[in-house]
Amino acid sequence: MVIDDNFYMSLALKEAWKYQSLTFPNPPVGALIVNKNHSIISIAAHEEARKEHAELNAVIEAFIHLTNDSTIKKLSNVNEKHDYILKNHNNIFKDFTIFVTLEPCMHYGKTPPCSLLLLKLGFKKVIIGALDPNKKAAGGVEFLQKNGIEVKTGILE
Repeated sequence: MVIDDNFYMSLALKEAWKYQSLTFPNPPVGALIVNKNHSIISIAAHEEARKEHAELNAVIEAFIHLTNDSTIKKLSNVNEKHDYILKNHNNIFKDFTIFVTLEPCMHYGKTPPCSLLLLKLGFKKVIIGALDPNKKAAGGVEFLQKNGIEVKTGILE
């Protein structure tokens, strides 16, 4: 059975909308990770303003699932979680695809840039629902493409 990008993105959108009022002033964002066999490994969302973005939450969920290492759950700081993943991922995301309802950010704010995280983790593809209209956060697509990651945009925009 072949599942298309719209199916995965619809699941990410559904996850994002669960948190729509909790992420204000940020938009609700969902993320879903599939392996090279197109099996869903994780699905998550940005659950609360000033907390982990959807991409990091999906990565954390996938990391725990794939490694059985739940140490990251004991960390309370977003930057600590980000750093822990980068130090311990052991290339487990190589050849994986992430679906994100909004362009991964490319700026340092309360959290490190999601685009940089996806690059460092070795994702093969990033499928995006909509480009970020916020000029401060935008730029993730261009950054990822310049660094050799396949990017597809406009899925269920």
